[in-house]
Amino acid sequence: MKVDLLTNFSPKTGAGKYALQLHKELIKKNIDSTLFNMGVEKIKFKKVKNIKPKKYPLLSTTLNYFFPPKIPFNNITHLTNQFLSPIKKDCIVTCLDLIPLYYPKQFNWLLQKALAKSIKSIKNAKLIICISEHTKNDLINKFNIPNEKIKVIYLGYDKKIFKPVNKTKARKKLNLPLNEKIVLHVGSEEKRKNVETLLKACNKRKYKLIRIGNQYPQVSKLESTLDLNITHYNKISEKELALFYSAADVLVFPSTYEGFGFPVLEAIACGCPVITTKLTSLPEVGGDAVIYLKNPFDENELIKKIDNLLASEKVQKKYSVLGIKQARKFSWKKCAEETIRIYKKLE
Repeated sequence: MKVDLLTNFSPKTGAGKYALQLHKELIKKNIDSTLFNMGVEKIKFKKVKNIKPKKYPLLSTTLNYFFPPKIPFNNITHLTNQFLSPIKKDCIVTCLDLIPLYYPKQFNWLLQKALAKSIKSIKNAKLIICISEHTKNDLINKFNIPNEKIKVIYLGYDKKIFKPVNKTKARKKLNLPLNEKIVLHVGSEEKRKNVETLLKACNKRKYKLIRIGNQYPQVSKLESTLDLNITHYNKISEKELALFYSAADVLVFPSTYEGFGFPVLEAIACGCPVITTKLTSLPEVGGDAVIYLKNPFDENELIKKIDNLLASEKVQKKYSVLGIKQARKFSWKKCAEETIRIYKKLE
């Protein structure tokens, strides 16, 4: 079996991580896999072909959605995200989410149109892989795609990196205070991430709030008006991220839309209790091992849940144990095995 994978995202993003991890697992299973990388960031790994970006990479990436490049695929072709679907018909396409259709204002007008156009062409795929039941239902409802044409395959995590580490040890390595309660948030400050509610909830609390991810001007402006004990981190390695999960007392992830939810999975794998929402794909990842908000925009409900969790070591231990058990249901190995079954149908 020979497989051609295509990605256009950095491996530091969820979409890029999926493409590279799938490629690695296929190679482990002796599948002749080649990963074509159209992204700006080069990937250094065996059987990865980095396609050199044009002089203006951001512009050329946008234009690729309108005028997809011709790539000489000769084998089973797997386009690893929905934005690549115009590149080739009658192949396998993974649909991660439909965020551009639900949150168009997050993108400039040209990119809005390009992304919407590219997503619609997913109807031409021979088979579609979705990373959650929620995304599958989104596709069926938006584009009337037959149920039998879509297969749900959950993503995984690196078990060598995301694993429990003693909290004191993790804090010492990260130079964090040993005796403070630490509330962690991981992700960007896009509107759907609902960071504003978390900031308002923690206003005038003594908790140490740690934000990992890009900052947006609007959220920074709100933050400046509040009384917060907050520290920001941006470019960190996965090994450092895993330490932050182990160092934290709770991950708060009040997102209103996710295609999957890597931070929730990675946190519970490290034994970090999680408070999140029951929206979109998040209950599929968290199961019964996390605490859910009834109203994601109610800062009073959120701070009560944070207070109650941090006040009880017994409750923290309970959700730590449940989370580690829940995380075992997900793995890149399992993701690859289920994907190979899809390939065999097209051989």
